[in-house]
Amino acid sequence: MLEWVRGATLVAATITAGLMAGLLYAYACSVMIGLSRTDDRTFVDVMQRINLAIVNGWFFVTFFGALVFTAAAGDPDRITDLAAVRERFEATWVRWNIARAVASTAALGCLSWALVLYGRLVQP
Repeated sequence: MLEWVRGATLVAATITAGLMAGLLYAYACSVMIGLSRTDDRTFVDVMQRINLAIVNGWFFVTFFGALVFTAAAGDPDRITDLAAVRERFEATWVRWNIARAVASTAALGCLSWALVLYGRLVQP
């Protein structure tokens, strides 16, 4: 029974790592590239909406309970210098998102290899 629990846990860890790697990869390859071509108001507004929308049960299951905190800049209609808000946020966020994507992908690779090794151990 313990071996079954270990195997199931390893599979679940691999799947959630893969989902996180995919999410972060998609952001790096599409979302942030698309947003980089928008005006400042659109950028700030969309990032705030994404940060609110992503806080849901499915994301937390995938992220395994780690909370994501963002410093909300406020209502884009009331921000006087959207360019400054974007400048302080965008480059740092993109850089760390790429770092998270690489780390998640590496974790996925390690867990996938662990599954291979586990499969070799439990074969009769």
